[in-house]
Amino acid sequence: MYRICFSILAAALTVTECIAQEINVDFGTEVTGAITSDFAAAGQGGFWNSVGLNPSGIRTKYSLQDTNDIATDVSLQVAGTTTLVKSASRFGNDARRLLLDGVQAEAGGSVTVEFNGLEPGFYEVIVYGMSGDRRNQDSSLEVSIQHSPPIRITGRFDNEFEQGESHELFEGVVHDGSLTVDVRAFNRRTIILSGIQIHRVTIHARQLTGDLTGDSVVNTDDIDEFMTVWEDGHGCDGRGSCPADLTGDAEIDVFDLLELLAIISSQ
Repeated sequence: MYRICFSILAAALTVTECIAQEINVDFGTEVTGAITSDFAAAGQGGFWNSVGLNPSGIRTKYSLQDTNDIATDVSLQVAGTTTLVKSASRFGNDARRLLLDGVQAEAGGSVTVEFNGLEPGFYEVIVYGMSGDRRNQDSSLEVSIQHSPPIRITGRFDNEFEQGESHELFEGVVHDGSLTVDVRAFNRRTIILSGIQIHRVTIHARQLTGDLTGDSVVNTDDIDEFMTVWEDGHGCDGRGSCPADLTGDAEIDVFDLLELLAIISSQ
């Protein structure tokens, strides 16, 4: 079987500081196959939370610890018609322990994971999974973050974490403390969700397109700020940064407002 992993990242933004909210989750781990505490996979090393699933598929709430093995206010729930695949203890290295077990959704099904209690901001999220039921076959998954249009990931896993084959980068933004990851297989294959890593990052506020208030979030507050700048006649003089000039034409006008509205509606 071929495995893929993919990550949702605040893309095209310069990270200036990483802060503490870092969590690793391994689905389906047997005690005898637990991942070592410093294993990083394609993301961050540290403590891994072990998450199973009730046989009935009931949404069970799991309290999570961070990569330093410290309790957090973050919880996780798994939804979807799934079964638990437990085969990790047969394999000797951490990569196989992570990837070769998990929660499985049958053909045409999906797995939804919801994190709650997160701090608002931008998150790197790495999700490990598989689709298909034979070797020598590409794995193809569709992933939706925060109920956004699904993104299809296609590749093969050959025991190494390599961008383009084992993981891809995307964007994840948390506004109200929750982060939802929906995973389904393309062409109605079975899927196995093996693990998720989340990592909150701090970015320079002005490097986020449309963030005019500097709170690292693009929302209606930025519309109010835009209207203030526009009404005050603060244009762009070409000598410094001009965050409200979203179209890059050195003017602040209705076209910039339309661009800001498009950014907000796409989130």
